[in-house]
Amino acid sequence: MKIWSLTPEVFTQLEEDIVDFLEHEVPLEVEKSECLIPTIIVELIEKGEAKVKMYASHDTWQGVTYKEDKSGVMAALAQLKEGGAISSEIMEIALWQADIN
Repeated sequence: MKIWSLTPEVFTQLEEDIVDFLEHEVPLEVEKSECLIPTIIVELIEKGEAKVKMYASHDTWQGVTYKEDKSGVMAALAQLKEGGAISSEIMEIALWQADIN
């Protein structure tokens, strides 16, 4: 699982890279274009413009990349709710978000 906590300075570079991505990459292949924040962060580290601290987690990452992923993620969230790891309010938000996507 990755959770990013960024300092304000990083957002300037991220904005530049995202604008560049939208202008140059998306028009080439709209359906498969991806702007990967980890790639941008690695480039900033390599240029000495950013530092990263990493913390270990034993949690399982859940994500939806393709519509087929949705049911597995929803089942995992339901298990987390049943086990008390997430609240009913968070589950309601997840269900609402799933309904609009």
